[in-house]
Amino acid sequence: MGICDVVDLTNKLHEKYSFTNGWLLDSLREKDEIFKKLHGKSGVKDITAYDVSDGKGFVSIVLRCTVFFVDSEETYTTILKIPGSDSLIEASDKSDYGDSWLTEDMRQGLTEMHQFECDFYNEIAPLLDAPIPNVFKTEPWILDKFDGCVHMEDLTNRGKSLSYFDCINLTQIKSFVKHLAKMHKNILSADQKLWKGKYLKGADCFGKFLSVLEATYEPFLQKCKREKEFRPLLEKCKKISWNTDYYNYAIKQSYIDLGMPSVLVHGDPHSGNILWSINSDGDIENELSAIIDWQTMHEGSPMEDLARFLTHCTNGVIRRQAEAFIFNYYLECLTKEFGGDVCKVPYALEQLKTAYNFAFVIQTFFTISDMSFFLEAINEKNEGIKAAFADTGVLKALNNLEDCDRILQGELKEYFLKYCN
Repeated sequence: MGICDVVDLTNKLHEKYSFTNGWLLDSLREKDEIFKKLHGKSGVKDITAYDVSDGKGFVSIVLRCTVFFVDSEETYTTILKIPGSDSLIEASDKSDYGDSWLTEDMRQGLTEMHQFECDFYNEIAPLLDAPIPNVFKTEPWILDKFDGCVHMEDLTNRGKSLSYFDCINLTQIKSFVKHLAKMHKNILSADQKLWKGKYLKGADCFGKFLSVLEATYEPFLQKCKREKEFRPLLEKCKKISWNTDYYNYAIKQSYIDLGMPSVLVHGDPHSGNILWSINSDGDIENELSAIIDWQTMHEGSPMEDLARFLTHCTNGVIRRQAEAFIFNYYLECLTKEFGGDVCKVPYALEQLKTAYNFAFVIQTFFTISDMSFFLEAINEKNEGIKAAFADTGVLKALNNLEDCDRILQGELKEYFLKYCN
């Protein structure tokens, strides 16, 4: 006897996209072992879907789908991540930057980013043994023809993300670095034929947005309330921020010249892409629960993710405190992952610091442009709180720019002179 579903299987989960109740149930019944065990023989009477991304992402919506059953009061939830540019356009319009920069080439680039994420979940995730969501099915995205998606487990009951304007603490930073070291050890130990040289294009993801940076600076300076502090620093080094030659060197070549073996890089570990464990009251704790949104995954420097994580997830005080010990701590964690054999660790302390600085310079300028995007996308009606968020984001960007200037006038002055003139 077959399963008797009451729900209309042809109904769309979201009015803008093609995925239906039937598509979702087929994926759950074919791929989700937990669903099959708990509800494999149950008929379904209804499915609801709500966007829970809440301004924490710009190139996709995240639908939390709830399944209701015919003969049970129980429900089952699952996640459907659908890529698109609607949220990015909306945030751009609100931030006064406009969407004229979102060219057809950039839209095509977003489809490539989605494919990187699909490739990651289908081919790479098993190698890393990392806190990564279980993915049941992926669909490619072809502009104006086929909607793409990633269907995955619902993590909302065991983890939460922070907003761009929250600041993580030093214990959370150590948790992130422990997982980073474990992922690096596992990919360094894996058969290189499985990944080496296969995932290079993802390194261009943020390079496609360099042309946007120049247009964001002046509106930012007019609104930031700290123009006198920002402008001289920004005028001094802004040319390097949109210089594609520096970007390509820093992201693709600098670590090679330093003699450092590459790893697989997440590429975008900002606050919205990291879930922290929650307690029984739903409050965030210090242990990392999951790293999501792998669409900028690529082969690269072992310090690239750490640089983006610290510049975007901390304030200047916490970041500077972390930088005083975090490279030694990373080496300590990596050594433990290699069973205590320091000879297997392929990096030296000074290599890590220099590689971090190359990536830090890149990330600094994105904290200026990203601040406005995240501010306008966040769901906050209280203008006083929103103003406080703005002040927090501005100070974060200022502290990053101060340290970027110090690096470019110090250790990386050779590259400042080369790429700023």
